[in-house]
Amino acid sequence: MRRNPEAELGAVKWDSKEQELLYDIDSLADSAVLFFRGIYSIESPYFACGRLLELPWHADYEPDCGDGTQKPIDAELEDIVSTISEARCMAGEQYHRLTYLLKELSSTAKMKVQSLAVEMLLTIDSLLDDLEKQSFVSALCQLSEVYKYVSELTVTAQDILVESSSDASKLLSKLGTDARHKDMRRLQEWVVTECRARTFPSMHKASFTLADQAVAKAREFGTRLSPERAQKTVYDWLRSAAREGK
Repeated sequence: MRRNPEAELGAVKWDSKEQELLYDIDSLADSAVLFFRGIYSIESPYFACGRLLELPWHADYEPDCGDGTQKPIDAELEDIVSTISEARCMAGEQYHRLTYLLKELSSTAKMKVQSLAVEMLLTIDSLLDDLEKQSFVSALCQLSEVYKYVSELTVTAQDILVESSSDASKLLSKLGTDARHKDMRRLQEWVVTECRARTFPSMHKASFTLADQAVAKAREFGTRLSPERAQKTVYDWLRSAAREGK
């Protein structure tokens, strides 16, 4: 279910804009996996950077849960996928957010988030199938649905965090747009400035070179950049700056 867009569609020749689309799809899939595991990126739900907040069940998926073992998630995932796949077969592939219609998928906050995340990944699978077939209108519809899942998951995660917080006012402040983006914007500006001050053969090459530096610089700015996602985040910032002519 968690597929690699570039690897699967490698046989098709893509121009630079299409490569950007594949990159964005991959980031969206990563976002769904994070939500499933109980991690919410308050800087941006589309990729893991900046401050990450843990949802109540995240500890269940840490490599070491205190007894030296990792709690399995495969069984939970298989149950959700099986339930959603069966419901889609009965209702039709065009139906989305079945989580809200099936009590077994929305009985708890954890189940609701995980089920929405699985539906999002299944929709990404359909999107990749459409791209491979070059059914672009259908692919566009699927992409629209994927972003709807991001919105649903973001709102749900915020509600869960507020309800579970002993100091809701402080948490709401952390979720405030200005506060959470200020330090990350400084880091983004630093990355763009650093790239322009040096010579790189391409933005893609620059993102690999600047990724580790950006992770270290993030600490100076009082924020956090995930090492695992640093290269993609830096590349996204550079592309955005180029599009905006900054």
